[in-house]
Amino acid sequence: MELDINIDVACVANYTNLNVLRLVRKMQGDPVDGNFFKPLYFSVKNIKGAIFLINSDPADLKVISGIKRARQQFMAALSQIKGSGVKVVVLGASLKRLFGPRLENKVAKNGCVDDVEGATLSELYPDIIFTNGDNGTSVIFTEEIEKMLERANIRPGQGKVALVGAGLLGSSALECLLKKNLEDYQINVISSFSHDIKIAMGYGNFYVHDSIDDLDTHIDFLICCTHKNIVTGEKINNLEIKYVLDVCAPAAFPENEYLKTKHVTRQDAGNAFNEALVYSFNPEVIDLSQNEMYGCFAEGTSMAYYIKNFCTTKHLLKCKECNWFEINKNSQEMVREMFKKAGFSRHNQPKCFGRAVQII
Repeated sequence: MELDINIDVACVANYTNLNVLRLVRKMQGDPVDGNFFKPLYFSVKNIKGAIFLINSDPADLKVISGIKRARQQFMAALSQIKGSGVKVVVLGASLKRLFGPRLENKVAKNGCVDDVEGATLSELYPDIIFTNGDNGTSVIFTEEIEKMLERANIRPGQGKVALVGAGLLGSSALECLLKKNLEDYQINVISSFSHDIKIAMGYGNFYVHDSIDDLDTHIDFLICCTHKNIVTGEKINNLEIKYVLDVCAPAAFPENEYLKTKHVTRQDAGNAFNEALVYSFNPEVIDLSQNEMYGCFAEGTSMAYYIKNFCTTKHLLKCKECNWFEINKNSQEMVREMFKKAGFSRHNQPKCFGRAVQII
């Protein structure tokens, strides 16, 4: 298979649920050689992009055999992408750590780990910048957290917030909360790595719990930063949670559990808006709407726009030297500048499972 057009950015991800798989298969046919579906094209200003969905689901990425197969599928897609003029490749959804937390795994070109003869993706493809897009997602996500804290009227000494998951996005969300000078009892972090979180964050002012079941007090605002479906409607009702931000796909608080709740307002988080974004397909196929893009894809698209239109040799070198598989202040500032130039911002219309909602 050859690409129909040259592209500037490629967004590679697994499909996130069976409905997405059904719709993509209906529109694009069976995956190429069983590896990935034919690309879905989009554009932003003078940037052309393509979304490649590999033939794996989130459950596949939790077992060794599925991870190995996903690596091979990704490399098969990359072999088609490399000659297209692409400058940026995003590893989205459950692929963010497919080649190691910092893209450090050495692999052969078929995707098999090979510490002796293999090389990292950046070594194999030095002209391509690889990113997991988490800095872009975190920039949007942090703005949404700030907005929701205001709506929930959470301030020092008033209101409680819980954070589920403490990976890259969870840690970024926790930093945002810690800047609000809340009392320690007001911030509750749920993570199986709770002790490590305390150490990493310098024993800041917050409580830690190993499980969401350990919470037994009223919570005003829940922030979900995990792909594990661990938030139930019963728990939401028992804790009388009023607001939920869920940044993950698949969601930590899935729709079937949401339908069991009584008085909660849930919002999809981490998606960006751009009025210049044009899809050549119906974006509802991948749970998006017109002018809406996942934050990780928006980061890659903005980076490609920046490189194509503004980047000097010095800036390009800075982009290539940056580790785009970790969230830090410098990377976030770079992404904010790229978002501004490419026209991306926080979506003004809140969504819940892709449908517009009114935040009370």
